[in-house]
Amino acid sequence: MIQILEKSSEKDGLIAKSLMAGIGKPLIFMPVLDVQGICFAVTAYTQLKRSLVFPTETAPMGVVGKWAKPKV
Repeated sequence: MIQILEKSSEKDGLIAKSLMAGIGKPLIFMPVLDVQGICFAVTAYTQLKRSLVFPTETAPMGVVGKWAKPKV
């Protein structure tokens, strides 16, 4: 994730591309799609907060309702 956001050796990262496109304050958002992904997202979130100057957020989406049985 960090390699995609930051500049690699041959390509500009998404942050550089967003700044060139005129987005002054990009928000780094990491969605979480399953319960197991929460720990990875928190780890990545912490690392990104330390290395970037942009706001960084995460949210579990659909994690709670995934195992709920529908009412009949």
